[in-house]
Amino acid sequence: MFRGTGACLQTAPRRSRARYFSFRSYVIFVENKPYKDYSQEFTVGDETTGVYHRVFASLGDSLHNLDIHTENTPGGAEGDPFSSSAVIVCTADRGMNQQVRDALGAAGFSTDIMNDDNISAGLVNLGLEKGKDHLNVMLRVIFWEDPQAGAEYINNLSNYVKVLRITPKTPFADLNRWPVPTLKPKETDFTEFNVVPNAIGNLDHLRAEIIERHGGSDYDHVDLAMTNWLEGYGAIALDSDLLADNRDALYLRTEDFQLTTDDDFVITYGVNHVTTGKAIFCNASFYGSKLMNGVVAAHISEYHQDSAAKYFPEGYEDARYFYVWKMARKVDGGCPAVRIPYSTGNPSGSAFGVDNNTDALVWFRSYVDPATHVSAALFSIIWDRAILIKKKTKCGCNNSSGR
Repeated sequence: MFRGTGACLQTAPRRSRARYFSFRSYVIFVENKPYKDYSQEFTVGDETTGVYHRVFASLGDSLHNLDIHTENTPGGAEGDPFSSSAVIVCTADRGMNQQVRDALGAAGFSTDIMNDDNISAGLVNLGLEKGKDHLNVMLRVIFWEDPQAGAEYINNLSNYVKVLRITPKTPFADLNRWPVPTLKPKETDFTEFNVVPNAIGNLDHLRAEIIERHGGSDYDHVDLAMTNWLEGYGAIALDSDLLADNRDALYLRTEDFQLTTDDDFVITYGVNHVTTGKAIFCNASFYGSKLMNGVVAAHISEYHQDSAAKYFPEGYEDARYFYVWKMARKVDGGCPAVRIPYSTGNPSGSAFGVDNNTDALVWFRSYVDPATHVSAALFSIIWDRAILIKKKTKCGCNNSSGR
């Protein structure tokens, strides 16, 4: 919970370089509305504390490594923000923000490393009393340059990140609330069709080749339907659970499906959004639907840059703009692949896998259009695709592995 005249102060030096890091505040739990059914939602609380459902929606754009104010990138200047300190001031009131900034300045902190995270009362129900919204702040880091140093940072976060909750002893007589933050525009006049004008024909060619090489008469194939995901403001307005969205990422997902046997698998394919210049990295992740637990990821833009080349005629130059990755129980080396772990008997815990005959889905993410410093616009990219390939059974019965 967060009072309208309170503040959250964070200081955060970053040690090892990473492809991407960001800070973002969220509204995570909102009080249940009367006469609305939340039986299918994740809820917490009781009559004493109030009963809340999860929304987990972002409250604006992220502060990330392309524009954060740090000692090495003062005032958001270009440079390397790693191994340098930053201060993030999270407030819902302009007056409180200024008091914190003045105190930081008096303590010797430069305004050039101060970043504002402004929370609007137009988006959240502020206060500490029963029924008020619950907020949190999330740190995301992806692809450490030095994984060992990154693990040391995460496992000892309190050595690097300090969070202070500040509450004035005397409440402000006059409030000067922040407006709803203006979001970075995502639209440009440049789309992936400008880079790969024959993309549709190429994707149809890939689909035919995938079915021929990975399917055949012993398999059925299903082209999985695709849809996109809401952003923070939209989820707040619709009172929907957004599972910690990030405006730096464009999210696409398949419909739910099931692996019936260990011979079933999924082929993901499409345009590599990094190669086209519309993202700094992109991946596809296999999830269980019930818990929304991601269990394995295909890092499309990081490895096997030529993954689609063998599906096109030799020497075809535009093959570099495409990818093909497999998600399967059995990894045979025929193409870049990730192995889907089981839930039952998983030594790391049941949420680290997905069993057969259990609803699953694939999430696709592409992070940060370099031209806008936020994710690409939804219709400026060519959507990823996925094919579920299922082994036929002679009797038409369920031939599951038992897990």
